[in-house]
Amino acid sequence: MERKGKQLKAHFIPIVALVCTLILTSCIIAPAYAELTLIEILNNLGFTNIIETNFETFPPGEYNITLYAEFAQYHGENELSYYEANTSNFTPIFTGPEGGSGYVSPITKEFIANYELGFSLSRINTYPFRYFTETSRNPDKTQYAKVYRNLDDPSMFLIGFDERTYCDGTGDNDYNDMVFSIQLQYQVTFDQTGLDPTASGTIVTINGETKTFNELPYTLLVLNSTTITYSYNSEIPSSETDKNFVLTSVTGPTSPITITSAIIITGNYKTQYYLTVSSPYGTPAPPSGWFDADTSITASVTSPETSPTGTRYVCTGWTGTGSVPASGIATAVTFTINQPSSITWNWKTQYYLTVKTSPSGITTIPGEGWHDESTSVSLTAPSVTHYTFQNWDVDGVSQGSGIASIIVNMNAPHAATANYQSIPPVGGTTVSIKSPALDAWKSLNAMLITAIFVTASWIRSRQKKNSEKTPSPPLSGK
Repeated sequence: MERKGKQLKAHFIPIVALVCTLILTSCIIAPAYAELTLIEILNNLGFTNIIETNFETFPPGEYNITLYAEFAQYHGENELSYYEANTSNFTPIFTGPEGGSGYVSPITKEFIANYELGFSLSRINTYPFRYFTETSRNPDKTQYAKVYRNLDDPSMFLIGFDERTYCDGTGDNDYNDMVFSIQLQYQVTFDQTGLDPTASGTIVTINGETKTFNELPYTLLVLNSTTITYSYNSEIPSSETDKNFVLTSVTGPTSPITITSAIIITGNYKTQYYLTVSSPYGTPAPPSGWFDADTSITASVTSPETSPTGTRYVCTGWTGTGSVPASGIATAVTFTINQPSSITWNWKTQYYLTVKTSPSGITTIPGEGWHDESTSVSLTAPSVTHYTFQNWDVDGVSQGSGIASIIVNMNAPHAATANYQSIPPVGGTTVSIKSPALDAWKSLNAMLITAIFVTASWIRSRQKKNSEKTPSPPLSGK
């Protein structure tokens, strides 16, 4: 047993010595080429307007990360991760030989972190040293990452990491073992309220790109400090006839926007319906037009509508579609509009019938007034004391001698006249007719009559006196 132990010890010591030699060799072997500084690498990549910062952690958000170079001796073992600040929850981004040696073809990835985060570089196969953007977490509490801001694009940070090179876990302070950039992106969402699937055409234009109803909500990722312009259309047509949408407001920052956080922008719309109003006469209220959905509307018309020619039009009610009741007989109706609608005001025509007598005013005959078009009006001439009925005439056309009852067809305004003739005076009864000539004739006639009467009286008086002077003849036989 003791001999076996000595034999094992004799074999073990050379093996340990070999391992140490290999380790020591791997720790001190220097690269065969002259390495570039981080500033030189960044300048060669085109990042010339940069400034060093003291950032060690970064805000939550969605990131673009791009790997540009690996000047590490063991680049095939390097692993870059992100982690929640002050934790050891690491999520790998670039692993092992994913990049390459020296400058590499840029590799871009995206990730989302809902927490403040840092970055960590480690060797995945040997030497379990891990290095952090947070200096306080590094093995010797020294800086193993430098962070620069790209002044030409302030949303971009440029980071160079240094890995352990020596067996004591310290680095060579070249910060070129892994060089990458990060750009914080924010979600910008455009949405709408108040529209429905009938909305057609462009709803919103974002940086010149149009979006329709089916494309909303639309979310894009933009880098920090990016400027976005947008415009919501003020009116959106509908695929349904007599329906559209009107923009009432926009919730969110006004255009243009400089993005510094995740935002949601919403165009708020209301629905409108068209009310078609038809009326051959009058001035209906309201006229045809657009109305907000659920608006209470009182539609009305003034009746009758009269023309100066003895014709007028009388509203008999309405016919409706959509939100308007189907029919009614009034000149007003109230309804709430919530779909395309129409109202048609219905009218009838009336004509005026004038009824008079000749001579005028000797009696009143019923039937004068407004009558519906095409109706028949019966007129009867009554008996009038001291007058004899002769005939009717309508619009100057005789309806026949002695016909006292007639029917007037109201196909236009008409005037009907009942013609009478006065009956001559009976038994000395005179009829007084007034006129200047007649009055003069009467005066002359009265004077002549008076003169004749005076003359006659004088003659009778003379005859009486003469008879009294002549003696009477004697009586015969006495």
